[in-house]
Amino acid sequence: MTYLDILNYFYDFCECNTVSANAQLLFYTLLGINNKCAWEEWFSRTNISLSTRMGISEKAFIRARNELKQLGLIDFISSKKRGTCTKYRILYRTKDSTKEVQKKYKGSTKKVQKADINRYKTETNKKDIPEGISQKITRFVPPTVEEVRAYCEERHNDVDPEKFVAFYDSKGWMIGKNKMKSWKSAVITWEGRGKKAGPQSNNLTGRRTNAWNNFEQRDYGQGFYDNLEGRLTGSR
Repeated sequence: MTYLDILNYFYDFCECNTVSANAQLLFYTLLGINNKCAWEEWFSRTNISLSTRMGISEKAFIRARNELKQLGLIDFISSKKRGTCTKYRILYRTKDSTKEVQKKYKGSTKKVQKADINRYKTETNKKDIPEGISQKITRFVPPTVEEVRAYCEERHNDVDPEKFVAFYDSKGWMIGKNKMKSWKSAVITWEGRGKKAGPQSNNLTGRRTNAWNNFEQRDYGQGFYDNLEGRLTGSR
């Protein structure tokens, strides 16, 4: 069985079974090491060297290692002394075992996708998933002030990014009783509100007021300014 055969088998295995991200990373890491060791049946590495290479804690590494063993993908012999090497062996799958997986799903990518969809339906109780399409569950991620500012600059609007983020952050990024799905749509809604607001007005008189201090604005004719100039210069 070649390196590529093992990679293809593991890909098919992950399509049909739940394998955590850390366990997948560990399998690829061990596979690469085994390749460097000229495919020896057993090879040795310390826990700290593998966890550091994977960029995870030793505790997370041990969970991933136990998961791979339970799935029948690797075998290992732990050393009783901490800091010493553990022996590993990748349980190579024969072509016959690979064919069993392909036979189960008739070797069709669409069949594998359909199996995943059916499992998703069972878990979520949803019946409106189109056939032959891999469904992805998208999760809303609140934007940063910089992201909102960049989008507002792109649209050339006057929405305040800091006020926008602070407002919806205080509401838990909810719109009414529903979780927000698109913050960009909310920005566009804010644009419409700003346009409808228009200039501020006096509630009692209905006359336009100054936007800075709400003082009433008056229209003064040229005669008023001539009279004022005369008083200030003493010519009148």
